[in-house]
Amino acid sequence: MKKLMFLNTSQLKRIVEKKLPVVIKANYSKPLLRISLMLSFLILLVYSHLFFTSTKMYEPIIVETPKRNGIHSFFPAMNSVPKAGLEYLRIQQFCQYMDSLSHSVAGRSKLDSIMKKHPGLLDSAKLILFNYKILEHEF
Repeated sequence: MKKLMFLNTSQLKRIVEKKLPVVIKANYSKPLLRISLMLSFLILLVYSHLFFTSTKMYEPIIVETPKRNGIHSFFPAMNSVPKAGLEYLRIQQFCQYMDSLSHSVAGRSKLDSIMKKHPGLLDSAKLILFNYKILEHEF
């Protein structure tokens, strides 16, 4: 044991190599070792940066819906009842015209084609006249 204490490192290395059947040696030169360590550190740095910044990329987007204050429309609100006597007279004249179409043969074909394209048109006009008479004016 005392002999081994005073040996230098190269002598110790020769003794160990003789006694061990297989010696694992790292035959890296110092510049190659430094380059590989720097690259591994750089790769580790890049991956850690990507890991910690990727959580900030997926933050939730908060969208607030506007409060509804009522019915909004591009057109002004209209009541079903006409407001002026002129409108009432126009609807009444339209109903009389539609009734007069049923008196002639040519008028019946025209009335039938109108009723096929717009079913319920005459009923709606008469209902408007009825509501107008009840609610606003008595003619």
